[in-house]
Amino acid sequence: PIDIVWLDKDKKVIYIAKNVSPDGGEDTRFRPKSAARYVIELPAGTVDSKAIVVGRTAVFEIDESAVKP
Repeated sequence: PIDIVWLDKDKKVIYIAKNVSPDGGEDTRFRPKSAARYVIELPAGTVDSKAIVVGRTAVFEIDESAVKP
């Protein structure tokens, strides 16, 4: 299982799905109520162990040279 975290353009957590089975089938869909720019998959339990909550801002940098237009 995995935890999935959706972030907006400002890297703020807008939606979280915990302990999701990757083979949940096509009937299982998760989507935030607002637009997301980033979707991060983490090992199950990471959201709880790292105290990730909606509204918190993630800190990371993106190598823009690796991003194709």
